Amino acid sequence: MKGAGRDAKLTAPRAVRVGEGDLAKGEAEERRTRLHELDQVLDALERLNLTDAQDLPGELRQRLEHLGIPVPPRPSFSGLIEAVWDLQEGLLISGGEPGGPAPLPDRAAH
Repeated sequence: MKGAGRDAKLTAPRAVRVGEGDLAKGEAEERRTRLHELDQVLDALERLNLTDAQDLPGELRQRLEHLGIPVPPRPSFSGLIEAVWDLQEGLLISGGEPGGPAPLPDRAAH
């Protein structure tokens, strides 16, 4: 019986824990995904700005709002581009909060 108890210890189920490394990998992947989405939005905004577009397409407005960037009724493309840059900078420099809202840029200086 002495051996049976020892075998029981070897086959007992172990709790599975997510290590800090796994969490860091998940956060890094989420940050990369968010940065990729921001790059796509930035590209679309820059194209609109270069063509002197007057209107922001509804789909792009929704993507900006989903990212946490508030869009006024008559947005400035350059202002929206700066808001995307600010959000990217936060993600690149400090690791940022992937789900957090974008900081509101100071537009009074423009």
